[in-house]
Amino acid sequence: MLAFWILVALVAFSAAQTPSGSRTIVEALKTSYNRVDTNGDGKLVPSEFQASLNVADKDHNGKVIFREYIGSSTTADRDLAEKIFNHFDFDNDGHLDDDDLKVAFAQLDVNRDGGVSLAEYLTEGTTLLAILLPSVASTVAPTAAG
Repeated sequence: MLAFWILVALVAFSAAQTPSGSRTIVEALKTSYNRVDTNGDGKLVPSEFQASLNVADKDHNGKVIFREYIGSSTTADRDLAEKIFNHFDFDNDGHLDDDDLKVAFAQLDVNRDGGVSLAEYLTEGTTLLAILLPSVASTVAPTAAG
């Protein structure tokens, strides 16, 4: 799911809280975008989000609980992972599921064209970064899509 890949991108570089790490964070977000964009058409669609959810859902019940979420990440920064998980758990029911995916997709698809572009994805990633890691976000402009 998109939240999962944003988690991977942000958490992987949470230690890089210096201006020199800012470009690396944008590159990590681009890499995570490309992982979700399985058909490589430059537009993320709901089915690609769903496929990512299925990867993280280890017990295949349609819900990703925090233990599955953190188990799928490459970080030791549990606090940051929990903040990101809670951010995307829009209904606060303790898991990420189709309902959370729909809300996340609607927020990301700013121009409402049915897909999430890299620019939209980078904007959301850097916005989330500004909320959760202000010291890192101050070095990365949301318009860094280029």
